[in-house]
Amino acid sequence: MDESGPLSSVLSPDQANFLVSQLCCLLLSAGLRFVLTPQRVGPLTRHAYCILFGVAHSVFLYGCWGTLNVLLVVSGFRLYLGWAVKYAGMDDLKGRLGRNGLVLAMGALSCTHIHRLVTDYQNYSLDVSGPLMIIVQKLSILSFALQDGSGSATVTKEEHRCQRLERLPTLVEYFSYIVGYLAFSTGPSFFFMEYRAFIEGVSIGPMSVSWKKRLGKNLVLAVICSVLAVKQPDWLPVHTLVDGQFHAAHSLPVKVAYSCACAALLRCKYYVAWSLGELMCNLAGYGFKGYIVDGEGEDWSLVCNIDIIRCETATSFKVFFDNWNMQTVRWLRYVLYTRIDNREKATSWVFLVSAVWHGFYPGYYITFLHWVLLVRAGRKIRRHIRPHFQGSRALTLLYQVATLAGTQVGAAYCGMPFVLLDLRRSILFYRNMHFCLLVASLSLLLHPLMP
Repeated sequence: MDESGPLSSVLSPDQANFLVSQLCCLLLSAGLRFVLTPQRVGPLTRHAYCILFGVAHSVFLYGCWGTLNVLLVVSGFRLYLGWAVKYAGMDDLKGRLGRNGLVLAMGALSCTHIHRLVTDYQNYSLDVSGPLMIIVQKLSILSFALQDGSGSATVTKEEHRCQRLERLPTLVEYFSYIVGYLAFSTGPSFFFMEYRAFIEGVSIGPMSVSWKKRLGKNLVLAVICSVLAVKQPDWLPVHTLVDGQFHAAHSLPVKVAYSCACAALLRCKYYVAWSLGELMCNLAGYGFKGYIVDGEGEDWSLVCNIDIIRCETATSFKVFFDNWNMQTVRWLRYVLYTRIDNREKATSWVFLVSAVWHGFYPGYYITFLHWVLLVRAGRKIRRHIRPHFQGSRALTLLYQVATLAGTQVGAAYCGMPFVLLDLRRSILFYRNMHFCLLVASLSLLLHPLMP
């Protein structure tokens, strides 16, 4: 896009390109909803429509070379799935199909992350690693779904049973699911069985008042959060957090308050992307989960990726994570957490895989290491301290206010290295914050009277 256009005075070229691409995708979703309906055309036409404009969307945002990289990864993985299913008579191979697929997909993504680390260090330019992160989720979901459908072991969990695949998707189904334009660059990811049901017309939400309200809500959220995200560098710049003069001139409570406010504004760019991704899917009719039990409402949360209110008012790290990047949490539960018996081991693996999935900047690993410590410390607080605040309504309210403040402070404290990226700047930030939450969490974890 021409940098001299009217958008360039407010947005960077990457941001302007992203905005234009999302607006085009919304128009494409309207076409899928009102023109290429299951009553007028077959699944093949709807699949081809998603593939064609998914590739065009990728070329517009990431260029021919980036799109070629995506197609090579996706095609190579399809060859792996075909080979694995062909030799699925081997019980040992069937049992490892999902795990091997996850490792293979993560390996391809890691190569892209390393390339960016070497050639574009600490630059926030738009590149193909973003959609590849979503693609990795879909590829690993397919791998585990085929593993669960192969009969290699008894599938006991309902969330595994309802997603299992007994046959390899056709090429058209596969490429439509992986590189279709729906939420290609923003997420959320979604499960193959649910996507195929939508394309075939089995599960398409009604054009009801609830649907229109959902579209309006996501549109308003995207607009408001876009303004806040654009204004964040002017209002609360991140570099202030590692500015020695700022930290020398202010007390710890002021620095903590600044960090929390800055982190809240930084989250807005994710709210924009995820709100637009959900809006895109909902406009096409995708995302309808069913009717609420009493039959008086509709549930459109199938592809919901964020609940901003619950996230910003979370009173525990569990509530925060359950409402932040929800489809990624669902993916991690599906491929990891529910497949590891030991809860502590499963939590550690989830954070490790999530860190590698994001990339190899030191700040990512500092963030996730601190999250592991704070989540475990939070469990101790709930187990040992919470019961003392359940005696009266006033004490319960006091506990909720304290945990709300603690969760928001913890989110800012842990999340800032994720933005700073660099090891030196991350350590400088924590030193200026006197390592307060690290010391507090370690004290709780090592406390002899709180096993």
